[in-house]
Formats: sequence, structure tokens, C-alpha cells
Amino acid sequence: MVFSKHANTRKQQRGFTDPAVEIIQQYGRWENVPGGAIRFFFGEKEYRRAVRELKGVEPGRTPDPKRASRKTIRILDRAKGGSMIIKEGLVLTLYK
Repeated sequence: MVFSKHANTRKQQRGFTDPAVEIIQQYGRWENVPGGAIRFFFGEKEYRRAVRELKGVEPGRTPDPKRASRKTIRILDRAKGGSMIIKEGLVLTLYK
């Protein structure tokens, strides 16, 4: 993932880590925004889905408490409420 200078600044200012940004992109819901960009949003629903998947609590599966470490859950907590705007593979900004 390539970050614009502005996105790097915002990432540092707002305390987003690389794993948190990856979580937002992987599990976040996306929508098209003006200018041809895509907005990824990692809200409460996306957070719960990610926790369920990482803990193995999907229908028909037995929960595995060792799958999602405390560190992973902390990363998910940090990412919750986060958004990022991407255009043509370039991250333009990050915000909560």
C-alpha cells in the first residue's frame, strides 16, 4: 500500500499503525466517493465480524480462543471507527 505525504502525516498524527490500516482495508466496508476514490470504513459491525472471524466463531465452527491474540484484538480496537480514502492504489488520507 502506497501512502501520499498527506496520508503519512495523518497516519502519524492520528495514531494509525500499519496493521490497523490493513485491518481497515481487509474488513472495512467500502463505498465510492466523489472524484473516483474509494472510502473504507471500519465501524462497529465490521469490528464484530472481524473479531468473530479471527476467533473462529463462524456458524458451524467451534470457537478457538487462541486464534485471536490479545494483541490482535487491541489492533482491532484501535482501528474501530477508522476510515481511509484510496484512489488508484494510493492512500490519500486516514481519519476517525
